[in-house]
Amino acid sequence: MSSFPSLNRSTLVDRVVTQIRRDIINGVYRAGARLPSERERCAALGVSRTVLREAQSELVRAGYLDVQRGSGTYVCARSHAQQLAMTEWLSNHEDHIAKLLDMRAVLEPGIAQLAAMRADPEGCRQLQELVDRLRNSTNLQDAVRADEDFHLLLAELTDNSLVVQLVQHTINIKGGERHVTLRTLDGIAAAAEGHQRVVGAIVRGDGAAASQQMLHHIEDAREFARRLGSQ
Repeated sequence: MSSFPSLNRSTLVDRVVTQIRRDIINGVYRAGARLPSERERCAALGVSRTVLREAQSELVRAGYLDVQRGSGTYVCARSHAQQLAMTEWLSNHEDHIAKLLDMRAVLEPGIAQLAAMRADPEGCRQLQELVDRLRNSTNLQDAVRADEDFHLLLAELTDNSLVVQLVQHTINIKGGERHVTLRTLDGIAAAAEGHQRVVGAIVRGDGAAASQQMLHHIEDAREFARRLGSQ
C-alpha cells in the first residue's frame, strides 16, 4: 500500500478505511489473517497511529476487523456475527448510504443511456460476461468486484474519460453500499437481474430504456439497503 498525500485527519481516516477494506476484498488480507503491526501499517500508509486507529474502529464496527488485545488485529470471516455488525453499521450510516445512492441515481442512468448509444457488439458481450460473473458469485468479494467492473465498463463504453473518473470515484468512496446489498445470495441475484435488464436495453440500442432500467436497479438497491437497516 502506498502512502497518502497531506490531507486533513477526517479525509485521511476515510482513505485508510477504503484502502484496508479494498485490500480485504481483493484478498491481500484473507479471512482469519493477522494484520501487520500498527507501526508497519502506519509506515506503509504514511499516517499516524491516531488516524489508523480511527479507521480501524470504523472497520471493526462494519464487521471487517477484530481487535484482540495482546494478540493483534485480524480479518473477520463472513459469519453471522459479521452480518450483524454490518447491519448495525448500516443502521448508524443510513444517511451516508442514501447520499451515495442519490448520487448514483443522478449519474448512472445518463451513463447507461450514453452507453446504449455508443456500445459496440464487443462491449455488449463484455457487459453480459460481467452479468454472468455477478450472477454466479457465491461470496461478497467476487460479487463486489463483478458489480464494480460492470459499472466501470458502462462508463468506459460512453467513451468519455471524465465519466470514467466519476464512476471510479463513486466506487472508491468509503462505506460503499455494495458491501451491504451484495452480502447475501438474494442480494447478488437481485443485482444481477437489474444488470441484465440494463444490458438488454443497451443491446437493443434503446437509450431511454437503458436509463430507466438503471434507475430501477438503483432504487431496488436502495430498498434492499433500507430493509437490511430496519432489521
